[in-house]
Amino acid sequence: MWHNAKLLNLIANLLFAAAVLVLVGGVLRWIAQRPMFVLREIDVVGQSGQPLRHVNLPSIRASALLQERQLHGSFFNVNLEKMRVAFEAVPWVRHASVRRIWPNRLQVQVEEHQALAAWPDGRLVNSFGELFVANPAEAEEDGDLREFSGPQDQADAAMQVTQRYRQLQQWLAPLQRTVQTLSLSERNGWHVVLDDGMQMELGRESRESPNAQAGESIQARVLRYVAAAPEVTRTLAKKIDSVDLRYPNGFAIRAAGLRVMNQLEARMTVTTGRGRKQ
Repeated sequence: MWHNAKLLNLIANLLFAAAVLVLVGGVLRWIAQRPMFVLREIDVVGQSGQPLRHVNLPSIRASALLQERQLHGSFFNVNLEKMRVAFEAVPWVRHASVRRIWPNRLQVQVEEHQALAAWPDGRLVNSFGELFVANPAEAEEDGDLREFSGPQDQADAAMQVTQRYRQLQQWLAPLQRTVQTLSLSERNGWHVVLDDGMQMELGRESRESPNAQAGESIQARVLRYVAAAPEVTRTLAKKIDSVDLRYPNGFAIRAAGLRVMNQLEARMTVTTGRGRKQ
């Protein structure tokens, strides 16, 4: 081997390359440890330039995960993925992205949860139907929270309720009413309380109800009531306390002790109707 010039040259070149790599690595480590590259500032900004209402640097520093990992390191050796995970554990943070800014800063772009409703277990529901943990008192600063509830054994219950809420807001818009409370029962029945206190029993979707009128959806029941409501209100001249839409041919109304059944009769008179609930 020692008489093979080509092999000796190859070994020498490899040793030289290894020495250069070690030297370069040492220089880079030395540079990375220079004071000018130690992280000195963290900028927290809202997504797409939107102002942040609940997330700030003190709340981020108070996070247990961030205290554990510590906001220390240098521009070169900070682990951005671990930092992102840590930031997303901060209350009110839905998503976070972290990037370096030369030579010693981090910028954290944050998407905050937008609280929509309270959930029975103390968590909040955001506008995407996701559950998150935060101080409800802070959420109330942005406006009154709705109240949602659903089966605790259904992982997507909050998502279902949020989707139904969006639909109801559209369907009820002609009446200028909004949903304040929305509940999904264990049997998949829907109960609504509007902002004026009126209660609505929507029943189950037609595919889930053995007694439902063929092809009739919750949307059809609600829109039927919305179409008749102005005339019914004028006829009664009373505030409607509750409406039950679980009937194949109409709905039932309670108002000051009176009960209206059947869509046609509801438009004309106050009487007792017939029908089987869905």
